[in-house]
Amino acid sequence: MSAEPLLIVGAGGQARVVADIATALGFGQLLLCAAELPEPTRRLGHPWQPLPPDDWHGPYVIAIGDNARRAAGDAAFRAAHPGARASSLVHPAAVVSPAAQLGAGTVVMAGALVGPGSRVGRGAIINSGASLDHDGRLGDFASLGPAACLGGGVEVGEGSAICLGARVVHGIRIGADVVVGAAALVLHDLPDGCVAYGTPARVVRRRRRGDPYL
Repeated sequence: MSAEPLLIVGAGGQARVVADIATALGFGQLLLCAAELPEPTRRLGHPWQPLPPDDWHGPYVIAIGDNARRAAGDAAFRAAHPGARASSLVHPAAVVSPAAQLGAGTVVMAGALVGPGSRVGRGAIINSGASLDHDGRLGDFASLGPAACLGGGVEVGEGSAICLGARVVHGIRIGADVVVGAAALVLHDLPDGCVAYGTPARVVRRRRRGDPYL
């Protein structure tokens, strides 16, 4: 059990999942920080305040599901709180190889798998039941949706989102700020800044960082 309180920046569904993982990991105290607290999050009963403490030097997690907003939130928080430490949280029911590397602020949810030789960037999210096979690369503030499955040696660029149930075959490179739609099957490399979906997946439009996913 950790004696230090954990600051969770966010209050929506992602924050509730992060709070659940932190509780399972034995954090004795959680402090939620967001402008507003939705009723489902309020019912958890954790302390809440609209702004982080000015002198926060402990662990924190940016619990925002949208990749671009999470990256911006982390940059702003680090600038305001240079002594704080981004905490990586791995649910006890996830499997992460000892030969994998997780960046600061990464969240790995229940049932996820991270294979040997894989490298996960800062602030990434690996959702429940998702799989990053051996020697994979998941960039900073990228995300794997629930049950997304990536073969060995797949590279996913910064800020990209591989959505629910998508599959990516071995050795594929997916660029930065890409969205791969739910249940897509990716058989070929995808360039930076695009939305792709279908079976097999094809590029359907361009996107810029911060654009809606679909």
